[in-house]
Amino acid sequence: MRLNQIKSRDVQRAVDDYIASIHTDAICALASSFRDGEPCRIFMEMRKGSFNLCYFIVFNSEPESDKGDKWVVRIPIVPRLGFPEEKMRAEIATMKYVAQKTKIPIPRLFGYSVGSDNLIRVPYMLLEYIDGRQLTQDDVASGSGERRKHIFEQLADIYLELYDQRFDSIGALTLDVDGSSWSFGCNRPLSSTISEQELGGLDPSAVVPVNRTFASAIDYYYALTGLAFNDFIRARDSVLTEKDARDDLYDLHKFRSGIMDWVDPELNHGPYCLMHGDLLPSNIIVDEDCNIKAIIDWEWSRTVPPQLFVPPGWVSGDDIASACHGVKSMFLAAALSRFDRALRTRIQTSSRYSPELRRFPFLHPLASLWSKNLDCESFCIAYALLRPDKCIEIFWKILDHYYHGSESRESRVRAFYEADASSKQNKLVQKKMDEAAEYLKELRSLGIEPKPREECPPAATMEQLRIQTSHENGLPQRTNARFLQRLVGFLTPSASTYRFPDYHYHLALLSGSSLIAASIIILRWIRK
Repeated sequence: MRLNQIKSRDVQRAVDDYIASIHTDAICALASSFRDGEPCRIFMEMRKGSFNLCYFIVFNSEPESDKGDKWVVRIPIVPRLGFPEEKMRAEIATMKYVAQKTKIPIPRLFGYSVGSDNLIRVPYMLLEYIDGRQLTQDDVASGSGERRKHIFEQLADIYLELYDQRFDSIGALTLDVDGSSWSFGCNRPLSSTISEQELGGLDPSAVVPVNRTFASAIDYYYALTGLAFNDFIRARDSVLTEKDARDDLYDLHKFRSGIMDWVDPELNHGPYCLMHGDLLPSNIIVDEDCNIKAIIDWEWSRTVPPQLFVPPGWVSGDDIASACHGVKSMFLAAALSRFDRALRTRIQTSSRYSPELRRFPFLHPLASLWSKNLDCESFCIAYALLRPDKCIEIFWKILDHYYHGSESRESRVRAFYEADASSKQNKLVQKKMDEAAEYLKELRSLGIEPKPREECPPAATMEQLRIQTSHENGLPQRTNARFLQRLVGFLTPSASTYRFPDYHYHLALLSGSSLIAASIIILRWIRK
């Protein structure tokens, strides 16, 4: 939840009151009204997600039996949403579109209301209950190689289906005027970031207006970085110290300028493809053999430029900020390579494609795109744009060193502000410090302890440690990184197309015996 501590407390109280106002008797009456009064009952405990409540019902009045059709009554947690109706209209429209245009398995939609003029007095969706379990990161990180391959190939099928959905602008599907079908072309690409900023009173619609769609990728990327700037400028708790303010503002400017070199001009004007906005493992329902039974939670889906159409951030079994940092970047690169191979395998075996594509799968537009855009740097940039609330963290943890190597970060930040001592950046830093003082004062008056910010060692300090330890081990700088990079390239040939940041491995910190141990671990992991 990206809300300041005061707002978060107030929202949680509103959420508790909202949940308490919902009665299971009314939920059962609502479901029965869609089945000519057939009786039903709750058969499973309610589940609460970040933005929705799920009540599980079975059309069977016998308490000892679970036989009968099962539905899910999905209710948005309105106090947790900045634009609840817009979010619901986009989600319902996307589900209708996916059911009509693709073979992606999703729950059937039996009924819905985007307002509160109904039996339960809150918006809802009535969905088919999918029997199974949620996929977990452990299925990917700790499962057998065959199981991981099976999961990746099924996900590749879904990515191919979504990539084939072509649109001429960047936006989101929504319901038509009478609410019965989907339409496209007049709705912004709503995201959880926009919703959270609205909830926090940051007015994200000043950056991405409700009816704003985008005809070019660059315009969209500028708007996404604009959301990151909006959070920094308007959020009361975005920074609490002068150092954080100076560092974050520097990172935002450098991240935005770096994107211009990353953009592929040939892909700037589309076509664009449909992307699931929150494809977490928990939104993938599988059986015990990890066969995908349904993809759920389409609420933040939108059309995106091809460069943002990347595999899920959790493919290596870790969150993106950790996966791209340190030795773990090796595992991420290997996981991306596996996902790419899974994609090509599905192209080779699918009757959807021509004999030529099945013979030469690398000719498929998505396979060709990924061969150029799945290195760790591009993957991190794409993920940071998809999650503007994470772009500062990803830049200072990962991208800063891609761009500047061992050059002192402290000196670069100082030079940025010394370029013009009276610049608006310096004035903005001072403004943030004044706001932070007022915010901390209010926290104290409410008896709330400020949450500490996550700390990361300065890049220069880590670089000095790497060099120092490398010399102590008697190894040339980057020797270990090169060794393991070649090892991965040998064991996973397609991984040789991916770039690995030598610095981020910190492998020079490994002694000779540790290097051998790390090599064995990586070898075993890659061969799974």
